Amino acid sequence: MLTFTGFESFLFFYPYIKGPEKQKIKSALLANLFANLSYVYVVLISFLHLTPFQIQYIAEPILYLLKTLPISAFFRVDLVFLSLWIVCVTTSLILYSWFTL
Repeated sequence: MLTFTGFESFLFFYPYIKGPEKQKIKSALLANLFANLSYVYVVLISFLHLTPFQIQYIAEPILYLLKTLPISAFFRVDLVFLSLWIVCVTTSLILYSWFTL
């Protein structure tokens, strides 16, 4: 549900965006391309580092892989990632609920 909020917000704000039509479409396509490439990157990293057996039994493979990063400034990189992820999801939910009003 939240993966489509970018496209829905574009449809909602499209009449209010100033600029040439071609530039509006190009910006939307680039944003969509960036989101899709990030999804593909996450899936490829998961498949390259984990076996099919591990992928079946690990609920969140990205968090599992983040725990293996040796960063001395943070003891738990996955908790930093979860904090940032919660902020992103919350803003998406607020935007999505604002569209429904």
